[in-house]
Amino acid sequence: MLTKLQFSLSVTLLFACGFLYQFTLKPSCLICYLPSYKSQQGLEALLGRGRSIVFLETSERMEPTPLVCCAVESAAKINSSTERFWLHISSDASRLAFIWKYGGVYMDTDVISIRPIPEDNFLAAQKSQFSSNGVFGFLPHHPFLWECMENFVENYNPRIWGHQGPELMTRLLRVWCKLRDFQEVSDLKCLNFSFLHPQRFYPISFRAWRRYYEVWDTEPSFNDSYALHLWNHMNQEGKAVVRGSNTLVENLYRKHCPKTYKDLLQGPEGSVTREQSPGNK
Repeated sequence: MLTKLQFSLSVTLLFACGFLYQFTLKPSCLICYLPSYKSQQGLEALLGRGRSIVFLETSERMEPTPLVCCAVESAAKINSSTERFWLHISSDASRLAFIWKYGGVYMDTDVISIRPIPEDNFLAAQKSQFSSNGVFGFLPHHPFLWECMENFVENYNPRIWGHQGPELMTRLLRVWCKLRDFQEVSDLKCLNFSFLHPQRFYPISFRAWRRYYEVWDTEPSFNDSYALHLWNHMNQEGKAVVRGSNTLVENLYRKHCPKTYKDLLQGPEGSVTREQSPGNK
């Protein structure tokens, strides 16, 4: 059995890219369209060691059948079950492919929206000179995301949490931009996209995530924010929204998702149970 495959998630990502990309595949063409010389080099390095699994699509079919998807998933699953961060890495890959293909804004499922985002193409700073991948938005087929997908495969490292996620975004951001510290609450412009100030989505840093579950003497207005990332990945203690607690998170629920607040906080225990998902970072 193959134990350490270079493809791990990479072949899954390549496979997804191949079908998501609007390109008519020629007979005997590899599953992913790789237009640049750099991509070909990366592919040769990836496959040249003889320890990879390769799937070929030799028809012009653009939509994989359930059996095709099962073949790829089962190969990835059986040969990468020892990877500690597999669920997070697969989530990191999927969001890149979907936003590159369809465009729009990706958000983790622990993000509460509080006002419209006025940007089409953007990355969100988690802190100065460091990008998150928990929130980002681009128009379809943006070259930055294509380079992210290439880098995902060429620099694949499953042993480091975030290497295919926020670290990936930050690596490419440094290539595309001349980064500097933010001045006051202003965003940075970088070629054809924006790098948004941490206040836009991360006014409370990951080290202070418990503050969402505390009572504030004076609650923040979040006037400079578009949405709030609640750092569910950090919430290993299982903190929940408690009715009548007057915590910041309860008041956010009451104001920004009142129907959810009403429906979920009507039970006898009066609390919302924490839900984990791969996207909650």
